[in-house]
Amino acid sequence: YKPSQPTVDFCNRIAEFTDFEGHTAAAPQAQKAEVKASRQTGGAERVQSAAVQPQAKTSGQGPKLSMLMSPWKLGTMEVKNRLVMSPMTLVWANPDETPSDRQISYWVDRARNGVGLIVTEMNSVDPAHRYQPLSVGLHSDFQIEKHKRLTDAVHKYGAKIIPQLTHPGPESLAPFLEGNPCVGPSVNRSESTQQVCRELKDEELPELIEMFAQAARRAKEAGYDGIEVHMAHNYCLLGSFLSPLRNKREEGPYVGHTVEGRLKLSLDTIKRIREVVGRDFPMTVRISGDETIGGA
Repeated sequence: YKPSQPTVDFCNRIAEFTDFEGHTAAAPQAQKAEVKASRQTGGAERVQSAAVQPQAKTSGQGPKLSMLMSPWKLGTMEVKNRLVMSPMTLVWANPDETPSDRQISYWVDRARNGVGLIVTEMNSVDPAHRYQPLSVGLHSDFQIEKHKRLTDAVHKYGAKIIPQLTHPGPESLAPFLEGNPCVGPSVNRSESTQQVCRELKDEELPELIEMFAQAARRAKEAGYDGIEVHMAHNYCLLGSFLSPLRNKREEGPYVGHTVEGRLKLSLDTIKRIREVVGRDFPMTVRISGDETIGGA
């Protein structure tokens, strides 16, 4: 891995203000420079050595980054610093939706270089619905062992790691890979795949909730330090139920015209996850403060 020049410049900028352990960086040392005197002696310029003093930094100049490298706690999980890597789908997984050697190397490299907490890419909780052709999943017990290879490797460098759990819902590639329709709260067309999903029946939702709960169990057994549940962006299953733009259900407990109805699937999912993994297993939720779309 070779970082881009902007990344190098950013890291160098940080190094001006703090060392890796979070202490204030030592003041720059005076440097000697050769200064040419204006008078000449014997036809030759006389060169003198003079100490060039660094300019004193004014109060408040530059960011104070000692806090960036200080530890913090998320429930029972203590993270060594505040560098958190956001989830990003790499499309490098094995065909069975387990982390590949290339993926493991990618995340280990981030841990080795100082990231405190890594949130991996989307992990589908449903074997019938992939997010990408080569994205990861935590929908089956056989995947636990290969995920444990990842967590063990990252933990060697003192970093914490959590998977992002999701059901792709309307963004599922099932129409292309399985020949089945994608699913959602109502009939919608996905902007990313241009496929139209079918509306889920109320009686189908408990099974999907249990998929999230069992995926969380597998994450815990695989050695992850917690989980993140994706329910953002008017996207995928939980995010779609939350959004009035996608949830047009008119009857039942998951109706789209009330806040309570749109929230119910997400709250039921969180409750069931807690029943399975316990209250001490850290859990975060990815949710939008503003969908930035009119009507959302």
